[in-house]
Amino acid sequence: PVVITVEMETPLIDSYNDVLDRTIDYSLVYHFVRDELPRLGHIALLETIADHIIAFCFRDVRVDKVRVRIEKPDIFPDAVACVDLCRTRKKP
Repeated sequence: PVVITVEMETPLIDSYNDVLDRTIDYSLVYHFVRDELPRLGHIALLETIADHIIAFCFRDVRVDKVRVRIEKPDIFPDAVACVDLCRTRKKP
C-alpha cells in the first residue's frame, strides 16, 4: 500500500462564496490517482509517480505550486520509505 498526499497552491481570490468552481477541486486529483494513474501500468519509481501527479495538477492553470508526498509504510518494520517532490509552475 501507498499513502499519497497532494498539496496545491493557488493565488487567493477575494471571495470564495462557498462555490467549488472558484477553488481547486481535489476530487479530480483523487480520481486521477485512483483511476487514471493505474492505467499507465507498472511504474518503478515513486518519483515518477509523483511527477505524473504533479503534471496532472498543473493542468489547472490556477495551480502555481504542487507538493506530492508518497509513503510506503509497510516496506520496513521500523521506518517509512517515502519521497517528497515539490514543483513550482514556470512563469512565461
